Amino acid sequence: MHRRRSALPLSAAALLLGGVPLLTGCGGETHPGAAAVVDGDRIEVSSVQARAEAVRDAQRSDPNGGQLIQQTGPLPRYTLNYMLRERVVEESARRHGVEITRRDVQEHRAAQEKQRGGPKGLEAFMIQQSIAPEHIDDALRMQLLIDGIAKAIGVGPRTPNADDVMNREFVETARSLDIDVNPRYGEWDVDLVSLIGGTEPWINPARTPQEPA
Repeated sequence: MHRRRSALPLSAAALLLGGVPLLTGCGGETHPGAAAVVDGDRIEVSSVQARAEAVRDAQRSDPNGGQLIQQTGPLPRYTLNYMLRERVVEESARRHGVEITRRDVQEHRAAQEKQRGGPKGLEAFMIQQSIAPEHIDDALRMQLLIDGIAKAIGVGPRTPNADDVMNREFVETARSLDIDVNPRYGEWDVDLVSLIGGTEPWINPARTPQEPA
């Protein structure tokens, strides 16, 4: 596996609810069956594939599913990319003592549903961001963690170059993590905080529900 330290040059909004390039893994030589290992904690290929398929299934059930599938492209690599960024956010939150309760998430979800015209509206919006319905709470929790981190380091709406300040925070956090990525998914680029390259034959975007995965 390629062993590189990652960075996270992304604001809260860009990280989880848009602005993330939609990309798509993986038995490695060093860690068979692992898509990646973060500080010794394995992210299994099966977990990545299951999460990617949950998104694809949700897209197929959407009225605009065909268009969404074409727009998102290779989901497994995007999914692993997203999961690695979640680890960076979790670590940053831990370092700053930011904690989010289940009630916080429920209240945030209720507010988002109201803004999006109800539960179905929120689900439709999240599917557009490649978030399956069963992972909406996880995504909202990440958003709240990022907001909490911003508050902890003194970043607000009027902070000059707020995104740059947040970027530096995530860069510092990510460099403290040992991220080992299976090369079939690509290479975890330190400066881009993104998987680049890769040889995995990703899910076929045009596959119908009746065809085998």
